[in-house]
Amino acid sequence: MDDFLTVLAIVAIVTVAILRYRFLYKRKGKLKHDSEQAKNDLCQKMLTHVDIIMLIMFKAAMKDLAEEFLAKEFRAKIAGAVVNEIFCAHNAVSEKTMQENRESVINEISNLAVNHPDLKQPATDALRVYVAAKVALGEKVDPKIFDKATERGFFIPDRPFPEPDEYFDMAMKLHQKYSK
Repeated sequence: MDDFLTVLAIVAIVTVAILRYRFLYKRKGKLKHDSEQAKNDLCQKMLTHVDIIMLIMFKAAMKDLAEEFLAKEFRAKIAGAVVNEIFCAHNAVSEKTMQENRESVINEISNLAVNHPDLKQPATDALRVYVAAKVALGEKVDPKIFDKATERGFFIPDRPFPEPDEYFDMAMKLHQKYSK
């Protein structure tokens, strides 16, 4: 029940953020249409920045796994399963990797949280944005996503929901930092 209430609260927060974002951009003349399309555009932009955070987490996991697994292709599968498990967003390959290497993936999630504490806040924001955008677009999300991420060290429960522009800036700055 707590997960449902958390998701519901985040949906309410993102709805307010979307309305505020639309109002500000319409006022500045940057938003040409005031419709469902504007909401969808904002949600897609937010999800694009979630993908940036996921890619950064993937790169960090790949680097951490370099000593443990020599085969780059296998490392990529494990790193992909790690990130997809955090976001409860498995595809066929990562689901199979997760099933076959569950212990390694779970251990690496914990290692990623310990080795990269600077990713906890961005991961928390990305998880919140991911859930809010997916729900706003009418897609289903795992109702236990926040509990799983908290349990594995990648979610800060009392952190406030990020404003869209602040979230976009944070994702781009983190991308620049990890791209060096």
